[in-house]
Amino acid sequence: MSLSLYPRSLRTLKNEEWQRDIEESLRFMSFIAIPISFGNIALMDLILAIFGRAYVGAYLAGIVMTIVFLIGLLNSVIDPVIRGGETIDLKDETSLRDYLKSRLFKLITVYHLSAIVYTICVAIFLMLSTGDIYEATLYWSLASFIGIPFMVYKIRTLRDMNVRPRPPLRNILNYTVSSLLMFLLIYALRFTFFDNLAKILLNC
Repeated sequence: MSLSLYPRSLRTLKNEEWQRDIEESLRFMSFIAIPISFGNIALMDLILAIFGRAYVGAYLAGIVMTIVFLIGLLNSVIDPVIRGGETIDLKDETSLRDYLKSRLFKLITVYHLSAIVYTICVAIFLMLSTGDIYEATLYWSLASFIGIPFMVYKIRTLRDMNVRPRPPLRNILNYTVSSLLMFLLIYALRFTFFDNLAKILLNC
């Protein structure tokens, strides 16, 4: 759904429409992403067991990455609106300085800085690791949280565009509560059906 935000942002210069598109996208994406994330967390070791018993030890890293991707969905909504809301490419005469000041250049810079900082953090964590492959995988996944400060900067960029979307807190709360109930049900079933399934998968 977020792929449609860029062309929708291009067709209008009204920040009210950008704001409405973001709110609708967040509402729809939270409806899908929150239950899936809870389900993945509840069944993470079983999902990894499908690929072999050696992968089960990385279940903590899998849980962390699920949380990272859930938070990172906000980027998939913010980025298209920032790109589509830039008008410098519509001007007849522009200088290099204009492009350097544009939000397009700032967004690309954020991408590169985020990748550099992430790579540095991964290298540091791996050097501090004891050599255990599962510990290293966990550190690697934890380094992904370094993208949160850059996401906050993008939100500030939206505010500079006078786009102030209201997060669908009520929807998020409802989906979280229902997903938590689903999580508890799945966790309870794990002691019967899912545990037997895990044994079958691990013995394959």
